[in-house]
Formats: sequence, C-alpha cells, structure tokens
Amino acid sequence: MTINKLNDYAIKIYLDKNDMDRFDINFAYIDTECIKNLILILSDEINELLGIVINNEKLYVEVFSKKNGCLIFISCSSKISEKRRIRKNIICQFENFESLKGLCDYLSINFPSSIKFSKLYCNNHYIRLILGIKDDLDKIVKISSSYGIIISGNEINTGATNEYFKCVYDEEAVEKVSLFTSE
Repeated sequence: MTINKLNDYAIKIYLDKNDMDRFDINFAYIDTECIKNLILILSDEINELLGIVINNEKLYVEVFSKKNGCLIFISCSSKISEKRRIRKNIICQFENFESLKGLCDYLSINFPSSIKFSKLYCNNHYIRLILGIKDDLDKIVKISSSYGIIISGNEINTGATNEYFKCVYDEEAVEKVSLFTSE
C-alpha cells in the first residue's frame, strides 16, 4: 500500500492484491460502505503521514482498477480544510523594546496559558515576536495590535522572519522579556 499527498486536499492510495485481501476489498463488488470502512481505518495514518485531516469531511472518492490492485483518489472539501488549517500563529512587529516589553508583560499576566510558544527575532530596524496561540486568538490579536504591527503568522512570513532576522530567543520569549527590568 502506498499513500501519497497530491495537494492539500487530495490523496492517492494504491492498494496491491495483498492490501485488498487484508481490507477485504474485492474490486468487482466494491461499494460505498467498503470504501467508507477503508477510509475510517486509514484516516489516522493519513493525518499522521500527510497532515490531512479527513475525519468529518465531505469527501469525493474515485476508485480505479489497476493490474493486481486498485487506485483510490480521495479529495476533501478545500473550504472545510482551509478553515481547519487556519494557523493560530501571529507575528508582532515592534520598532522599540518598550512596546515589546509592554506586550510581553500584559500577556504573561493576563494570558499565560493561552500562549503555546513564543520566539523573539530582531534585525537592524525591527523586533519581531512570533506567538503560537492556543486560546483567545481574537483578544490577543486585538491587544497586540495596540503595541505593534500584526503580521500574519503564515509560512511565508514566518520563513522570512527566520531567514532575515536574528533569533534572540527560540522559546519562551514572552516570559523572558517580561522578566527584564529597567534600571
């Protein structure tokens, strides 16, 4: 059996004769219930291997006979998948340390359990705080925007931060910055 990710919404599964026997699949008598059971059995493996969650999704499934096996294409709704994949990461950009410190103090007091991770970066012009947020995303974004500029925490912006900024703290940045005292 091979499972391949075609894109963020599509999977290709090849089952050879042994796999078909193991899953009790006969191509001549294949039906919706048979494929549904196979998908239920493989859903955890698909999620783990490919990062695609297909539980509770509306799926479009195509099954094709192949020599000594079958080929299954599964497409899930991109609209639903997109909602599920929304990252709860944000990047806060600051022009000065005081603004960063103010936000870190506020977050460490008011939202200590809502921050999954925090990393601190800087370059010659800006300071960036990357926040992974567990809970209270809207509240944290609103508060953070009063201290600095909010940038989407998508892969491109996070990658650019990693590439063009120097990492100061790669973990617990909020806690570490909030411990600073002005002398």
